[in-house]
Amino acid sequence: MDYDYEVVKIYEFNKHEVDRANKPVLVPLRVFMKHPGETEEEHIQECLRVAESLEDKDYYFLTEQCMRKLYQKSQYEPHVKGEILMQSTLYREPFEKGMEKGMEKGMEKGMINMLS
Repeated sequence: MDYDYEVVKIYEFNKHEVDRANKPVLVPLRVFMKHPGETEEEHIQECLRVAESLEDKDYYFLTEQCMRKLYQKSQYEPHVKGEILMQSTLYREPFEKGMEKGMEKGMEKGMINMLS
């Protein structure tokens, strides 16, 4: 098998050029791109605003996850909208599975206590 990969230095891209390409899959990666003329806070707010405007809220979740890797929690967290995160399937599924597991464990524990 032969593979041909091209390395893309995402941090060298200008995030506004990506907007013109109209490729939503790149929206979460905008966090890592150049943002001339913007402060870090303005950049964070703008990246979240763009992700929020997309119909598929999984892009908002992924944008928040990228911010988590790049910034301290105190820098980006005040700007993240929890109600939008909760609309993301990527956010909800693990949360709901955790709830189910917790309920199962609680029921098991209750049964053990009843039998004791």
